[in-house]
Order: sequence, then C-alpha cells, then structure tokens
Amino acid sequence: IRCRWKGHSKSIQRVACAPTAHLYLSASRDATARIWKEGNPEPVQVLDPGRESLTMSGVAVSEPHNLVCTGSRDYHVRIWDLQTGQQTAHSKAYRNVVTFVRWCPGEASVVQTSEDLQVRVWDARTMAVVQ
Repeated sequence: IRCRWKGHSKSIQRVACAPTAHLYLSASRDATARIWKEGNPEPVQVLDPGRESLTMSGVAVSEPHNLVCTGSRDYHVRIWDLQTGQQTAHSKAYRNVVTFVRWCPGEASVVQTSEDLQVRVWDARTMAVVQ
C-alpha cells in the first residue's frame, strides 16, 4: 500500500486521480468530496456544498488539474477550484440524480449520467447543458 487516508464519515462512492499532481479525490455518502495529496495524512481540501446536500456520487478532476467536478444525488453538478476548494459554479436539473461525472478531454465540458436514464454534457464555464 502506497498511501491510505481516512476522513469521510460515511462510505466512499467514487474516486479519481490526478497522478502528475500526486492528487487523489474521493466522493462520499457524507455529502463531501476530499482531495488528498500523496505524503499528507490530512485532506488538502474538503469540498462541502452545505448541509442540504445529499450523497456525492461522482468526482472528476480537469486537465491541467485546476478544477474539480462533483455530482450529487441532490440533482446538482458542481465545479470547484482545486486550489481554494471554493465552489465556482453549479447547476441543478430536476430529477437528475447524478451517478457519474467525467471531464471531456481537451474541452471545458463535463459529461454526466443520472438515474433519469439520461446522459448530459455540461459546459463547465456556463453550466448550461450542451447536449
């Protein structure tokens, strides 16, 4: 085992990594995402949308590792600044229980899946659905 971290209060749903930056991300049923750095026992950032949020079910990091996207069971897709941990944008689509998020390589877009049987592509700058 190269690294091991503890910090979530409920089970972890998804993980992502930015290996060139030595960063690892986790999304949890405790409604937070955490950013971990190799060699550091504590998270470098805790992404917490607030007490009304539900399970974080998706997490992805952009290239060149400056933004994080999270998806939640509360119908939200959120964009976060990786360095500050601040939420920079979000969008909510009715009945959009997010199950997975992924950055589109080379684009400012995020693709997400949901329990409403749809795939959505979001423009990460405007948080408008483009597809």
